Amino acid sequence: MSNTYSTAAENLAVEATSAISTLLAPFASIAKAFPLEPLKDPALPRVVAVVKSVADTQLVANPDYTLGDATINPTTINHTLFTQPFGIGCDELDLGARLAWLYQLNGQKIAAALSDAISALLTTANYGAPVVTCTAANFAVSDFETLYNGVATAGRTIILDTSYFAKVKPASWCPPGFTSLWEHTRWSAAGANVRGFVSDPAAIVISYAIPNVDRPGRQVMAMAPFTIPQIGLQGMASIYYLTATRRLMGCLSLQMGAAPGDTNALKLLVSA
Repeated sequence: MSNTYSTAAENLAVEATSAISTLLAPFASIAKAFPLEPLKDPALPRVVAVVKSVADTQLVANPDYTLGDATINPTTINHTLFTQPFGIGCDELDLGARLAWLYQLNGQKIAAALSDAISALLTTANYGAPVVTCTAANFAVSDFETLYNGVATAGRTIILDTSYFAKVKPASWCPPGFTSLWEHTRWSAAGANVRGFVSDPAAIVISYAIPNVDRPGRQVMAMAPFTIPQIGLQGMASIYYLTATRRLMGCLSLQMGAAPGDTNALKLLVSA
């Protein structure tokens, strides 16, 4: 039977999904999530197989069957536990609007941390020299051709900082040859002067696990899983009681790691 705490935990999961999805939406078409295997310790690194450098098709009468260069490389992903705890009072439990605001604010906070962890991979060390270098004032639709040629796949997505996005984004428009065009606002964790990129889903690989919320000193009152559909991440929303301080808490938890996948599948845009 449902109670106040379980209902609040379920609402927390719904609000978390909404808040985190909004901020991570630009990564929907550039990252592939690998669920953690059952019974594997999420604190340990995960090794996944990444397909890289798929060979071009040969259109000749006598093909050379030795020229294929597709490879499957083991890639290690280290996991980080992301937690966003916050206090809940009787007023928040009694007033649904206040509780929803509390959930949204904390969902945005953990979403920002997740976004930064993925954005930290956007460096020239991982993906090579930028294919476009220009200021927002000089950015134009003509730069899309350069970005288009930077990644040789059919599933290209382009992500731009707000100042660049505003220069080329009429309502409901995506440049030909790209599957989607997104605005992104958080670049502080990315490489120097990175303000955008073109990519396909092979560029970044992600591993995740649902963390254990039952820890010493906490009496878990209720918990509910949440899912971030854009990149397949899953986490846990929980409400628990701190026995030492007699305080009711809410928490969003997610175990995640990210690593470069196919480094030819993403090219950067920088401001200078």
